[in-house]
Amino acid sequence: MIIFLYGPDTYRSSAQLSLLKKKFTSERSESNLNISTLSARGLKPEKFRQAILSSGLFSKKRMVILHDLLKKEVAGSSDGLIQEIMDILKKIQEDKKNILIFKEEDIKEKKLSDAQKKLFTILKKEKFYPEFKSLTKAKIRIWLEKLIQQNNLTIENQALDYMINTLGDNLWSIKNELDKLIANLSGNQIQFKDVKNLIKPTAEQNIWNLIDAFGQKNKKLASQLLLEQMEAGITTDYLISMLNYQYKIIIRVKSYLKNKPEHISPHQIAKELSLHPYVCQKAFVQQQNYKIEELKKIYQQLLKIDILKKTRQIDAEILLNLLILKS
Repeated sequence: MIIFLYGPDTYRSSAQLSLLKKKFTSERSESNLNISTLSARGLKPEKFRQAILSSGLFSKKRMVILHDLLKKEVAGSSDGLIQEIMDILKKIQEDKKNILIFKEEDIKEKKLSDAQKKLFTILKKEKFYPEFKSLTKAKIRIWLEKLIQQNNLTIENQALDYMINTLGDNLWSIKNELDKLIANLSGNQIQFKDVKNLIKPTAEQNIWNLIDAFGQKNKKLASQLLLEQMEAGITTDYLISMLNYQYKIIIRVKSYLKNKPEHISPHQIAKELSLHPYVCQKAFVQQQNYKIEELKKIYQQLLKIDILKKTRQIDAEILLNLLILKS
C-alpha cells in the first residue's frame, strides 16, 4: 500500500502521519520496530531497498516513511533513488499488509527534476488522502473552535478573529499560541484581552494590515498603522522595501487574473506563480480593491520615495503619509 501526504499545510499532514503510525502500531505490530523513517537527502538506493524489502519481500508487516523525496534541494541527486522506487513500485502498490508513505511539504512542480515529475504524477493518482492545502479563514475558524471545545473552553468572537488575523494560516503557530493561552488562563473563557496581551502581530502581518487599510481607502487607519510601525522602531527603509515587495506581488496576481476564468482559486494562482499560499491569498483579496493602473501608480510612487530617501535629505515618513492621503 502506498500513501502520499503532501501540501503546504504541514500541521495537518503531520497529524495524519502520527495517526497512521499509531494505527499501524496498534493493529499490525506490537512495537515501533517495524516502522522505518528515512530522509531522501543523501539516501542511497540500496539502503531504501533494504528497508522496504528486508527479511524477504514483505515477509513482515512493515511501515516505511520516506521524507522530502520531491524537494527541490534534492532534485537531480535523488534520481537514482527514484528509479529504484519506480522499479519496485508495482510490488509495493499490490501489497495489502505493508505501507510505504511518501511525506512531502509544498511541492513546486516547476522546480522538480524530470524523474521527480514522473514520480509525482504517479503518486498524485493514489487514492489515499488529497493534498493538504492551506485552510481558508472560515475553515481555520472551525478548526480552532473545535480545538478550544476539546479543552472545555469558550472564546470571545473578537479574540478568535484576532488570533486568525494575526497568525494567518500557520496552524503550528496557532496551536502553539493556544497552548500558551490555556496554560495562563484563569477562567474557562479565552477573552480578547488575553489574546491581545500574549499574541503580537509579526512585522509582515503589520505590513499586510497597512496594505489592507490602503486597499479599503481607510486613510485614518492606514496613517495610524504607519505611526505604530514607526513607534515600534520599524525603519522607513524596511517599510518601503516590504510595501514595494507586497505591491509587486499584488500586481503580479492582478495581471495573471486578467485573462483567467473567474472561478480560479488563490491556491491555483500560488502554484502557478510560485508564491506562498498565505501571501497569494492576501494579494488575491487586495487586488480586488484596485484597478491595475492604480496599483502601478502606487508601486511607482513607492519606488520614487525610495530613490528620494537615498539621494536627498527628506523625511520618508511624511512622504508615505502623503501617499496614503492621495491614494
